[in-house]
Amino acid sequence: MGRKKVNRIYSMFAYDEETQKSKCLMEGCDTTIKGNHGANLLRHFFSQHRAKYNEIHSSNLAAKENILPQTSNTKTVLQCCTRLVTDHGRPFNFIEDKAFRDILKLIPGVTQNQHQAINIKNVRSSIQDMAHEVRGKICNEIKNNLLAIKVDIASIKLRRFLGLNIQYVLDGKIVLRNLSIVELFDRSTGQYLKENVVFILSRYGIELNQIHTITTDNGANMISMTNQLNEAARDSLNQSVSETFDDFDIETVIDYNEEDPSFIEHSLELDTSTGSTPEAVRTVTSIRCAAHCLQLAVKDACQEMEEFLGHCRKIVRNLRTPTVAMRLKQLKLQNAVIDTPIRWDSTANMLERLHKLKDFCTTNLVFEPETIWDSIEKYLNILQPCRILSKRLQMEQLTFGDFYIAWMKCRLQVEQIDDNFAQRLLCCLRSRQEMLFTNEYFLAAIYLDPRVNATLSNAQQINARAVLVETYKRLTRLATPEPSTSGVDDDAPGTSAELDSCGQNINFDNYLREHFFSIRYTTTDEPHTSQSLEREINLKLIAFIQEPVLPSKTNVLEYWERKQFTDPYLYKLAKVILVTPPTSVSVERLFSSLKFVLNNLRMSLSDSIIDDVLVVRNIHLFDEE
Repeated sequence: MGRKKVNRIYSMFAYDEETQKSKCLMEGCDTTIKGNHGANLLRHFFSQHRAKYNEIHSSNLAAKENILPQTSNTKTVLQCCTRLVTDHGRPFNFIEDKAFRDILKLIPGVTQNQHQAINIKNVRSSIQDMAHEVRGKICNEIKNNLLAIKVDIASIKLRRFLGLNIQYVLDGKIVLRNLSIVELFDRSTGQYLKENVVFILSRYGIELNQIHTITTDNGANMISMTNQLNEAARDSLNQSVSETFDDFDIETVIDYNEEDPSFIEHSLELDTSTGSTPEAVRTVTSIRCAAHCLQLAVKDACQEMEEFLGHCRKIVRNLRTPTVAMRLKQLKLQNAVIDTPIRWDSTANMLERLHKLKDFCTTNLVFEPETIWDSIEKYLNILQPCRILSKRLQMEQLTFGDFYIAWMKCRLQVEQIDDNFAQRLLCCLRSRQEMLFTNEYFLAAIYLDPRVNATLSNAQQINARAVLVETYKRLTRLATPEPSTSGVDDDAPGTSAELDSCGQNINFDNYLREHFFSIRYTTTDEPHTSQSLEREINLKLIAFIQEPVLPSKTNVLEYWERKQFTDPYLYKLAKVILVTPPTSVSVERLFSSLKFVLNNLRMSLSDSIIDDVLVVRNIHLFDEE
């Protein structure tokens, strides 16, 4: 008789002596494994039931039982080489360096053939496989959701690239994903950019009708690209509306006859009655980057101080001459920095560094009047609120409400400064703010943020509600017909969720809450129509705007997560609207990663491997955060 098997993994399988196969006993898993070897059984749980595997793993360690063998040294080394190339920016050819090959020989248990398997070709293949897995993960996360995308262009090492990010809410947090970075080989016209964006979206199975906003800078080619994407999405919508009945009944499926010609007419009548025919629907809304708007506002204000800034640049150039720079180094002082005139924050950094070198300048350089140092200090104090705002806009978990609160704080601080330049800056900030308030999605995002929605006028509230109702219609069109058990946001609120007779684990409490919550708000005995649902959503929105104002430090995403069961209609809207990105800063970060990857030792990398490297690199960086 063999020794007693105390490894807990055996209790999770039913072994059939006749067929000599082990069947997994985890609910919903019908996997059968040949034999009854503990390592094979553990391997199945490691790949398919990771949480349970960790529990068994810990139990086996305590009992000093056999556990899943570690991954082979060769595979582990290959994965580490992949991380070196993607995350740490090492060139591929380091794998062939003699010193690295000697290090491989020091790894115990790795044969000569396994040494040879660790090569540039296999590392490239590993990167491609990992990039494929990442893209598959993103596809599953964004399936049938309305998405907000960010697009920008950058030139690096005489090569031009287009970067595209998306973001959405998952578990109460904004999730940022890099979809792709493609190299441009033609003039950056609106048509050419649109074709590249459509190509990137098609790789992830994203339809144009899933895009509700696109955040870009104010470039003419970007505006043209957005308009062309909007036209293409509208054409797709017009084509689909002639094939599919736009039914917004969230609780009762209305029977209809597809052969009845009045079917299509009724669909069009519903759209016309709401004042939004398919041709009038704006499917892709352009969002101006808030960071770019701040840049333009400060740049406009600084135009009147060009003469003063020119004098400061002259002083900095003197400080940057070899002789003076050497003296600064001997005194252990920081070097002066010259600004990039098109970026106001670099100008502020130049003034700040120059102010720190005041004592050195008055002692070692040609005498400058005291007024210039007073002016530098004054301008730094006036620009300080804008510098704080600029750093705030670089945060990833940033909603329009967060941006608006930071913007208003900046305005209030500038208002308190009694100076002509401060008044000029305040005027420029107000002008840019008016441009932001003309954006319909900005108004919608502010409307759903109880911290700041009290600032909206009646006319702005009406416009915001119209956008929110139209967005809910789009969400309903994208809703999948299959029932889901993952939560309220996967099903249209109030859908008749049936209990599975096969014993699937459906939360019955959630079913009752969703079902009867919808009935409570049904005001008529007639079936839901597009008009009745629109009135119902409007009533909920009107009631919401009357709720008490929340403190400005409240996390609005967590606030809506707590309301997902009590107000599922508006919760679904909030998950889409609040995630609208106010800036395209994350694309700028993508280009910073590109500079790290595309260095002087890696100039020959093809555009496809660059894309794969950045997809893997950025998913690792975002997951670590």
